[in-house]
Amino acid sequence: IYVPVFSMPHDQQAVDIIRQNTDRNVITVNAEGVCPMGGSVRCLTWQLTGENAEKLIIAAREN
Repeated sequence: IYVPVFSMPHDQQAVDIIRQNTDRNVITVNAEGVCPMGGSVRCLTWQLTGENAEKLIIAAREN
């Protein structure tokens, strides 16, 4: 299960609750850089085009 995290105080608590309620692997994904562009983990799995694709490419190169 992929879970977005945002470097917020309650991230770990949320992840712990999910882990307590599943036998699946829980993998955190830092979504801080994506959310200001209007998306999250689900959006990362889509093929982007246009302005948002260019923003994502630039952000990835900076990291």
